[in-house]
Amino acid sequence: MPNVLGVATFLLLFLTLGSTQQTTSSKGGCDTQADPCGSASTQSEMNLCYGKQYSKADTHLNTVYRDQIKRLSAGSPQDQKQNESIQRLKSAQRAWITYRDLHCSIARDQYEGGSMAPMVWSMCMETVTEHRIEELSAAYNDQ
Repeated sequence: MPNVLGVATFLLLFLTLGSTQQTTSSKGGCDTQADPCGSASTQSEMNLCYGKQYSKADTHLNTVYRDQIKRLSAGSPQDQKQNESIQRLKSAQRAWITYRDLHCSIARDQYEGGSMAPMVWSMCMETVTEHRIEELSAAYNDQ
């Protein structure tokens, strides 16, 4: 059972953020975007909405990852360095997936048994996934 202070802190943070969220843009500034789940009025609706947001982020990540693999595969299939780079990226992605799953499970576990546990998990998964998209884009697109 989560402690009362932890729940109160989360709710205060959630309410303080209101219906906007700030994200760092690729240009280094902050963009203010409307919370796509701001109109959800019940916990069930919030759980569903944030689940969909994570699903969109995951689909985007899969596209970015496939594009990076294609880009790295553009040379000769006999190129040893190219093949090693592809295998390293695949290994890094598998390790990142393990990290993401464990990290967000811990976040969810703090609210286990509560109706907001699925929302906390989805929000964590979306946030970590968006960060991974930024990492992949920054690391491999500027070469």
